[in-house]
Amino acid sequence: MKGSTKYRGLFVALTLFLLVIATVAGLNFYLATRVDQDAVSVNLSGRQRMLSQRIAKSIFLIQQAKDDTERSAAVEELRGAVKLFDTTLTGFRNGGEVTGGDGKPVYLAKAQVGLDSISDGVNLWEGYQKLLDEFFEATTPDRIEASLANLAVYARVNNVKILQLMNSLTTALEQQSQQRAATLRVIQLTAIAVALTLFAYVVFFSLRNLRRADAELVAAKAETDNILNTVNDGLFLVDRELNIGQQQSKSLEQILGVKGTAGRNLMDVLARMVPEKTQATARSFLDLLFGERVKESLMGEVNPLKEVEVSTPTEDGRIATRYLAFQFRRVLTDGNLSHLLVSAADVTSEVELRQELDRARRRGEQQITLLTKMMHLGNDELVEFIDKMNRGLDEMNSILATGGTSRQGTMSKLAQVYRIAHTIKGDAAALDFEPIESWAHQIEDQISKLRGQDSLAGGDLLPLTVSLREMYQQLEGVREMVERLSQVRRSLDSGRPARRLAPVWNKAELIARRVAEREQKRVEFSVNASADVEIPETAYHELSDALVQLVRNAIVHGIEPPHDRTAEGKPAVGRVVLSVKQAANGGVELAVEDDGRGIDLDRVRAKAVQLGMATREKAAAMAPRELARLLFTSGFTTKDDVSEDGGRGVGLDVVEQSIARIGGRVAIGTRPGQGSRFTISVPSFTGASV
Repeated sequence: MKGSTKYRGLFVALTLFLLVIATVAGLNFYLATRVDQDAVSVNLSGRQRMLSQRIAKSIFLIQQAKDDTERSAAVEELRGAVKLFDTTLTGFRNGGEVTGGDGKPVYLAKAQVGLDSISDGVNLWEGYQKLLDEFFEATTPDRIEASLANLAVYARVNNVKILQLMNSLTTALEQQSQQRAATLRVIQLTAIAVALTLFAYVVFFSLRNLRRADAELVAAKAETDNILNTVNDGLFLVDRELNIGQQQSKSLEQILGVKGTAGRNLMDVLARMVPEKTQATARSFLDLLFGERVKESLMGEVNPLKEVEVSTPTEDGRIATRYLAFQFRRVLTDGNLSHLLVSAADVTSEVELRQELDRARRRGEQQITLLTKMMHLGNDELVEFIDKMNRGLDEMNSILATGGTSRQGTMSKLAQVYRIAHTIKGDAAALDFEPIESWAHQIEDQISKLRGQDSLAGGDLLPLTVSLREMYQQLEGVREMVERLSQVRRSLDSGRPARRLAPVWNKAELIARRVAEREQKRVEFSVNASADVEIPETAYHELSDALVQLVRNAIVHGIEPPHDRTAEGKPAVGRVVLSVKQAANGGVELAVEDDGRGIDLDRVRAKAVQLGMATREKAAAMAPRELARLLFTSGFTTKDDVSEDGGRGVGLDVVEQSIARIGGRVAIGTRPGQGSRFTISVPSFTGASV
């Protein structure tokens, strides 16, 4: 009641103001309509003057026509002018629809002024009309000429009179239109004066009350700003169209890494930060929140932005990866859901800490697994594996750091790194060091993808450099364990001039078992050699790598799947034999033999053509020995698919290079359907014994 009394004067002033506006609007509409009608009347009365002259002109043209064509044209013009003049004059007298100046129908109001001019005009026109009807109805030449002569006489006598009457009508209509326009201006000026008076009162009354309200709003806003400037989270509202509100916390733009977010669409802001799939999921989630059908308490667990990885540009032009957490709460206005209150927090440090803890846990688990396996391996094998691994990584690092950006140079780098990674994978697999084996396989996959690109540059090798750095970090963790184990065992083997090959038999047997499992084949592996076989330290690594690779190759490419073997009348279990014997020249021969399918020379020939290593004609002319030597070419493989153990064209070329470094050679023997034999022949070793 108190509020009603407080604003009673304002309500009265506003009511009067609205009444004045409504009244003026009504009068304006009425007078404007009449003014429009006056304009039509003035325009048509002016046309009547023109038509009276056109009628007289047409009559005279008919009289003066030289031929029937001119006469017919003048008659048609006369008919049109007579019809238009007659209907318009009737409209001025009675009101009604007539043809306007643009040829379209228009309503002509009954004239309120110039009535005498209209009446006299009608009288004169009736005489005119009678003579015109006689002319139009005449059929014989005599009647036509007689009626035309009468028309001409009437036109000469009354044309000026009709013109003067239409001029008088036009003048009267113009005066009426000017008078109404003046009346309209007076009403508008009066209404404006009254409205301004009422408006001044409303403004005065409102300002007096608004000052008090403004002071309260300023105080409330200051409190709100203090809160928004102090809170660490980014707070803002979004409406049903997902537009961000104007009020937001000071830290929001810093958290989002985006400036000028007020008024922008939330999805547009997220588009620069998260993938399209996350955007689509977030949009569906927000639609559900605004849908009101799902309880808000159940939505938190399905929030796709609860913890999301975002990419935002930095001031120096780089892209920074951070983690943000968004929370959404419904906002009700008068009981209806109108907005969502959104809080955004930068949880990068928490996520990175959690990720670091997870990585540390995984590293610990891997180290425990590796340590367990190390306990079952010989000291020489562990020391040799880590040293060889480090040399391989150093060599890879040196290759990747070498300059040169041509495609040929880059492809050469890839080939070298691939061979090293393949060797490392084989060594790790032989020792069942799965983490290192997986890393080497990852390197192979990366290189395979790079080889398939149309263009290559030095910058494309950066992912390999990153993987290499990660492997350095991984090996650093196991180095200390290996060194501690080595300290215990190193003294037992110190000073030995030669090394036994027995650990190689164990490694080969382990790799045979693992490869057979992955290839889903059944294999019996056996060794035909003494456990006391020794070779010089300088040749140990090359022979070890070569034998392991040949065992792998025998299972992948030689031994058939069990169902194929039984179909061919063979035992389901294939045989792989590793043997060592003294050569006649004092050297050593090491062989890996299998009872598999043998080498399909026709398939080798077809693959050589397919891989562009030989033309069809050259391949057809190759002897079996030449075809077999293609197996030692880098990038050559007869396997159609790529697996962890084969199909990349790297393996036998590594074997040949390793054996060549110690002065040996590799020979191949094969019988289709019965198996293959790879023999490594090396020269005599000082201090070697078999």
